[in-house]
Amino acid sequence: MLDRKRLFTNLHCYMTDELSELMNGFYHNIEDGLFELAYSNPDAKQRKIIAGLMRDLRARQRLLLEKFNTQVASSAQDWLEADCRLRQMDDGAYKTAEQIAAKCAAHFSPVLQSIAERTGYATQQNVARQALPLSPEKISYHFVIACKSADLQSDSALIIQSLFRRFVLDRLGFTLRRNKCRVKAGWLHITGGA
Repeated sequence: MLDRKRLFTNLHCYMTDELSELMNGFYHNIEDGLFELAYSNPDAKQRKIIAGLMRDLRARQRLLLEKFNTQVASSAQDWLEADCRLRQMDDGAYKTAEQIAAKCAAHFSPVLQSIAERTGYATQQNVARQALPLSPEKISYHFVIACKSADLQSDSALIIQSLFRRFVLDRLGFTLRRNKCRVKAGWLHITGGA
């Protein structure tokens, strides 16, 4: 008999490792992304906000990434209790996360739906694709919470979140396709009873 908890823990570890690689890319590209935004923005006030954000982020970047990684790691149980955890989220932060993730979620909806259906089959519960720990909405939610914990101003948080979309969510396809391959290979195919 296959141990569901161990199966989903392993799947979550793979997902977390791949997401960490994307976040490392975000970490290494964020300052270049901010310079690019400042250079291309004609609004002097906005350029000043971006320059201030560069300074602030040097001090808060590690906290931001550590909080994000902690949030993602703690979501492992969401594979088994996804819908319950979705109801426990901060509504304001989740609405922001949905806005950040909208394009990515729409683009990868079929892949996410396939994973959600297999997860639901394996856990014997209905699993909404938005409730999956690897859904763009959940990943964005963890980032929004990390931005709040780093005490970023709302203007600064919006700028950082747009870079997060660019450097993480827009590159999430590889992780999602790889997890769909795991699903097709039988990772989430559980036969027999509980």
